[in-house]
Amino acid sequence: MTEPGYVRLSRNPEDPAVFGLQDDLRGAALLEWEGSVLELRIYGDGSEAARRLVGAHRRWLRDRPSVQGFQITAIPSGDAPAGSAEGVLVIRRPRFTFLVSQP
Repeated sequence: MTEPGYVRLSRNPEDPAVFGLQDDLRGAALLEWEGSVLELRIYGDGSEAARRLVGAHRRWLRDRPSVQGFQITAIPSGDAPAGSAEGVLVIRRPRFTFLVSQP
């Protein structure tokens, strides 16, 4: 969610969402469900997006904190503060803004 070009979409409301990265509208790399397995699919000239997505996943596997290692606060986007505090990652989405910190 924190990588430049992050995208999340769903073809139909009843389908699970897919996510991935796009590169300046040239292409995209998306993780899509095939049954119960996520598959990496590249669209257009999305090879660089795929490389970045795989790199982000590897960093996450290496550096991810335990569930007890961070705190997430969800605020309706209209009520979210404009700035950010030191040590707090702000992830803005259409409906909610998420404040991520390590206690």
